[in-house]
Amino acid sequence: MPEILPRAKVLARQQGLDLVLHDGFDSLADLNMDRGGQPIFQGFTPEVSPDGFWIEARKDGKPVATYSAYPIVLADTLTSHIEEEGWYPTDRESWRVCEPARAICDGIQDMAVFSGGILVAPSLRKTEASNLLVWLLPLIGRWIGVQRWDAPHFVFMVKPEIPGLGMRFRPERLEPAIEWYRGGEMHGTPRLLGYASRGFALARAAEMGAA
Repeated sequence: MPEILPRAKVLARQQGLDLVLHDGFDSLADLNMDRGGQPIFQGFTPEVSPDGFWIEARKDGKPVATYSAYPIVLADTLTSHIEEEGWYPTDRESWRVCEPARAICDGIQDMAVFSGGILVAPSLRKTEASNLLVWLLPLIGRWIGVQRWDAPHFVFMVKPEIPGLGMRFRPERLEPAIEWYRGGEMHGTPRLLGYASRGFALARAAEMGAA
């Protein structure tokens, strides 16, 4: 077991939570958790991302939160990957990367890890346990990404409607905007792009280990 996980599990147990690391997304789609009507992002499926992983938080034996991540091997830049290939194979959806997020994506080559799927069950929201998970899950997820894939970059998307939400996931940078189109029409508001470098991810993980 990676050495950071025991420390993370201790912190989680203080809130009555158990953390479970899952390899692959086979069991994620069937997870019995109230997602508040939110569908699973299609990238977090075994068909699209066979090498991904997800972290499950349980309380009293029931799932109450998730975090997911998978590697993207890039032929060029992350910008061209998003706009030409998409986050996942689809005929109906497309994305456009705008400034200043475009400058970040233009500088990402070779490999990146896309993360997200940070969902907390309604019964746990606005609690100390929820606050812990929103901080802890991205931190250990990025650390795992470095250990497994030597990942140099981590990115995620988040809706801007809830003030401060993106910063709760502790990115190194959070910039607008990625436009999401579905059937040629804009799918909601443009998303914010969260970014963290490998050095940033390791530094935050070291801080947790010393906590």
